[in-house]
This record gives sequence, structure tokens and C-alpha cells, in this order.
Amino acid sequence: MRLAVRKSIRISALTILETLKISWPTMLEGMRGDDNPKGCDERLFDWTRAVLEHAQVSIRTVGAENLKKDTAYVVMSNHLSHFDIPVLFSTIGSDLRMIGKKELFQIPIYGAALRASGFVMVDRKNHGAAVQSVNS
Repeated sequence: MRLAVRKSIRISALTILETLKISWPTMLEGMRGDDNPKGCDERLFDWTRAVLEHAQVSIRTVGAENLKKDTAYVVMSNHLSHFDIPVLFSTIGSDLRMIGKKELFQIPIYGAALRASGFVMVDRKNHGAAVQSVNS
């Protein structure tokens, strides 16, 4: 097997392990009905750091000083890689919340974890409800 393929498999395996490491406590909190966004933020920060470190990704952020602390922003990513989420968390910070399609919130345990983390559910089949979810 070529070195690049082995390296890619190793990075993917480490990313999966890091994701499982933060998912279990979040899922347990969701099942208990705990609303603990601060704990989720801490785990997401640790996950972000570990995933980017395993992949040897370095980031240079330009313009972050222009973000106002008490202002809400909508940030769009193009999902060109699996690193969109850790890069966004790394550059924007812990107050970042993702929008997820309604179907993800219906997955047992996982959906509860998404809700406990403060992620926003969007019904892509109902435009009015989707807009209302984002505006809430």
C-alpha cells in the first residue's frame, strides 16, 4: 500500500476515534436531558485541536479581529473536505453552532446529543419552518 494511502487511512482512523471520544459524553448528556453547551464547547475545542493536529493541518486566520463578540453571524462552508467543521471551530471559536437537517435529529441518542449541544434543526422540506429555525 502506498505511503499516502496509509497516511490517509491513519488520519481517518484517528479522526473517527477522536469523534467517538467526544460523542459518547454528549450523547449521554442528551439522553439524560442535560443542556450543557459549555461542556460540548470544551469537547469540540479538544476534538478540533486533536483532529487538526493528527492531520498536520496548520491554519492562518485573517480578519478574525473584525468579528464582534455580541453579534450573530451565518457562516457557510462548502464541505470540500471533512475538515470544514474543525477548521471553522478553530478559527471562529466555541460559540459556533451548526445547522443540521431534521433527519439527523431523529436518530436515536445522536439527535438528543445535537439538541443538548445547541445545534439548530432545519426541515429542508418546509421552507417556512427552516427559516424560522434559523431566526430563533
